[in-house]
Amino acid sequence: MPASAASASLRTIAIFEWTKGGAALLLASGLLALGPDRLHHALEHLAARLHIGRTDGPFAWVDRHVDHRDLDIVAMLCGLYAAFRLVEGWGLWRNMDWAIWLGLISVAAYLPLDVLAAIRHPGISSSALLVFNLAVAAILAARLNIHRPGT
Repeated sequence: MPASAASASLRTIAIFEWTKGGAALLLASGLLALGPDRLHHALEHLAARLHIGRTDGPFAWVDRHVDHRDLDIVAMLCGLYAAFRLVEGWGLWRNMDWAIWLGLISVAAYLPLDVLAAIRHPGISSSALLVFNLAVAAILAARLNIHRPGT
């Protein structure tokens, strides 16, 4: 892969990581802004619009288990995830080896779950996710190989 194409690939992955980090920040701030009472009300409204029963499934679980402490913990975890993705994206944009390793390790951690999802729930979305993550892993691994001394 030519150097300019490799840089463009890393920058594309960086933008994707920034997008995930931004989405996690929005989720964290939304959870904190809503609070459990308004979250329950919003889920009630969503369930009614989607014609989904409220007695079982994820809506019922949220009704039974979510309180202020839980939302604070989830928001904190979302914030940590966002920080991780934003820092990783910055490092990838700047073509830093540590960020390439970080990205490769993080995408590799998802691959067994992606394979399992593709086996248990075959379809376009599970297959596309697996192919996408394999492509990202290949791009990052190839970039590490380019940076290795003597190659």
